[in-house]
Amino acid sequence: MPGTHTCRPTAASSRPGAGRRPGAKRAPEGPDGSQFEARLFDADRTDRKVTFDAKSVESLTDRQLLWIDLPREADAGAAADGLDWLPFERANVERMWAAPLAPKLSLHGEYFLAHLLIVQADGHGDKTMALDLAVARNVVLTAHDGPIAFLAEINERVTVDTSLGEIDSIDFASVVVDGLLTSYLELTDQILARVDELDAEALKSTGRRDLLAEMVQLRHRIAAIRRTLPPTGA
Repeated sequence: MPGTHTCRPTAASSRPGAGRRPGAKRAPEGPDGSQFEARLFDADRTDRKVTFDAKSVESLTDRQLLWIDLPREADAGAAADGLDWLPFERANVERMWAAPLAPKLSLHGEYFLAHLLIVQADGHGDKTMALDLAVARNVVLTAHDGPIAFLAEINERVTVDTSLGEIDSIDFASVVVDGLLTSYLELTDQILARVDELDAEALKSTGRRDLLAEMVQLRHRIAAIRRTLPPTGA
């Protein structure tokens, strides 16, 4: 996403909790009563998981970064409850969450919001969903309506390597966007590999009669991915 590096949040008003409304609710919970977790990157200590609550946000220092990954598919209302503690205007974030399924970037001085598109194979073809990204000085929020494979991979990598330490919000946002673009390329590679297999089968005299139909379907999948990728990458 060219241009995001020009929006490095540095203003003092981006302090976590600065936009928190009086009487903010207790820690948001999933439908099973469990609390959401966050990942704390610390330049002076070991990176670790923490409970996402007002304390974890308000205690942030300039040498720390908090990544909150909110799954909205279970309870969007519960996921939104924690927005009151974060350095984003809640109305702006919720407006972005409700935006149509199309890429969008919104700059707000001390922070920026991005509405990105994810394409994943779901066993019945390809599913397109939104990944919402909110980035302030030392807080990164990701929110989505279903599991996203490359986010799980990022979380696994930082779980193994707990010494990332001094990474800022822009650097981490770049990791997320790189993961998104890589996921497009990997999905395209999988489809093209299947196309090659069908080409090989077509050359055999015992080739299946439904090869053409499957080939057309794969070409349509590639076309759909290509239509989604250019505006997202821009």
